[in-house]
Amino acid sequence: MVALAMYAGLGNTIAYEHSELSRLHNFGFKLIPLSGTDGKKPSVEFANRRRLPLPLVIEKMEATGSKSFGLIAEGLVVVDVDEFDDQTVDRIIKLFGETEYWVKTLRGAHFYYKSSGVVPPATLKEFGIKGEIKSGANSYIVSPGSILPNSFEYKWQFADLRHLADLPSFSLPSKNIFQTSNVVSLPSGKVSIGTRNVHLFNKAISFAPLNDHYKELYDEVVAYAKIYLEDWEGFPESEIAKTCKQVWKYKEQGKLAFGQNSYVKTPFSETLVLGSVKGGGDASLMMQLLRQNFERPIAKPFPICGKAMAEAKIFGDWSKNRYYRAKDILIGEKLIIQVKQGGKSNGASLYLLNNSRVEGEGVLLLSSPIREQ
Repeated sequence: MVALAMYAGLGNTIAYEHSELSRLHNFGFKLIPLSGTDGKKPSVEFANRRRLPLPLVIEKMEATGSKSFGLIAEGLVVVDVDEFDDQTVDRIIKLFGETEYWVKTLRGAHFYYKSSGVVPPATLKEFGIKGEIKSGANSYIVSPGSILPNSFEYKWQFADLRHLADLPSFSLPSKNIFQTSNVVSLPSGKVSIGTRNVHLFNKAISFAPLNDHYKELYDEVVAYAKIYLEDWEGFPESEIAKTCKQVWKYKEQGKLAFGQNSYVKTPFSETLVLGSVKGGGDASLMMQLLRQNFERPIAKPFPICGKAMAEAKIFGDWSKNRYYRAKDILIGEKLIIQVKQGGKSNGASLYLLNNSRVEGEGVLLLSSPIREQ
């Protein structure tokens, strides 16, 4: 405190003894003074340098009239996104893991993790996000507690960083980063204002694997939004387009997958019908698969190919005939209906769930081409 008092009378003094600057320094983090017209440029050389004494950091800040300082990213991984909306936190968490430690910036946000030995990419371009990742002793970010020349203040949004060990470890996503939760029974109530963007983003993720073109995804999300969004008329379609373009980019990069923990709601009447039929258990599993993939706001006819499903091992060691028997039961009980008769020159037979509307054609996601044999 004696050293700090030496600078207490200088021009633009902040209450340093009680500031975020002092707090982070006391917890062992490396800090550097920043300056410049935007308040983000280092005032000293810091690469490969020992931690600066706090009085020196304060002296340099006071000399330039600055109220901003940098946090060296040694031992840290900081995801720096350039844009922020109500989907941003959800996207970053899905990509790199949960974290309570994040800060709003002038345009975007900083998400803090501790280094886990995983080498992060330099930018977020491969994830379809504008921004970069800062990590290591030769990188820095504008620290929480800084006030830029335009008076914008960097503040922790939830938890205040104390010890490096408190941070969650940074991790990179696997190839299929989004494990979607496909709740096929649509919500009975309206999606409230304030949660609409996040809701539509998650819906677009679940719709996208079954669309062949971006326009199909966009039309389907719009159809859903018109029915289930509160104050649909006041919701800009440009937001839907932005969401769909982002999700479509994920699809083209191979980052969408139906999750192993997805679930399907089955009408009790359907359970009663299939429970009284020989082979109804298999048919019920088949129906759940069809509901998960094809119960949609805009319904699309789909093929059912036992051979392709057997090769893909959808249900383990089921034979192709077992899939076809399950399909025949569903047709017999009128749970699905055939809308196109297939043949050698006519392609695959196509089906609909019994409560669907015919608008275009769709395909079931399998590892093999779908053809009737």
